[in-house]
Amino acid sequence: MPLISDEPFESKSRRGRSWAFGCLGALGVVGAAVWGYVLWANILPPHPAAPAVQLPQPNRYDAVNAAVARVRVAPGNGPVSNPRSVSAAELQEAVAEQQPAFNQLRRALRLPFMTPVPSTDGSSFGHMAGYRQAARALAAEACVARTSGQYARAVSSGLDGIELSVETQRGGVYSHALVGVAVCSIVMRELEAAIPHVSAQEAHRLGGRLDEVLTVAPTFGELARSERYVTRAESIHRERQTPTAAHSLLRR
Repeated sequence: MPLISDEPFESKSRRGRSWAFGCLGALGVVGAAVWGYVLWANILPPHPAAPAVQLPQPNRYDAVNAAVARVRVAPGNGPVSNPRSVSAAELQEAVAEQQPAFNQLRRALRLPFMTPVPSTDGSSFGHMAGYRQAARALAAEACVARTSGQYARAVSSGLDGIELSVETQRGGVYSHALVGVAVCSIVMRELEAAIPHVSAQEAHRLGGRLDEVLTVAPTFGELARSERYVTRAESIHRERQTPTAAHSLLRR
């Protein structure tokens, strides 16, 4: 009978092998999980389908933008930007300069209009600052008409701004809605000042026009659907243009 048994050494050897196999198995599971994540992260979702929007034919979207671009508002505290802080003569002169652009804008607004689905590269929003400038010019025109006692004409100019506000939002996203709200608020001051002085007959006619404009105003659900599409499409577009760390790891 041996004095020293080999059993403890064999037990330690078995424990060592078990520990090594366990570590290798754990590393294998972690490696498989990391590789699976990289494969999953490299799969981009399909490009979302654009919302089904029936654009009018012909669509005067480009015509309205061209008319808005013709409106020239001096930066800072010019007569058009602050119609109540300048003399009547200065304001009339500034508004008269805008009449060709106003005429072009009114012709365009009388035709069917809808904003196409915005592109995913952000190029669909560069012209929107011009809508606020056009609203300031229309408010200045309303101020000239109101101060000269032509209250119905002042309200009509204000309604042109309301119509521009509504048309801006049709087919658009939240950014278009915010611009539309800004356009509406700009013309509202002169509109509210002139309404109490309009005759009942003129009020009926102008109120009918306002009803027609508001009937085509987009709902929040329509704006939300367009916003959801554009947000998803922009995210996928950026992902394809700028790969993430997971994409870079997979391509090495």
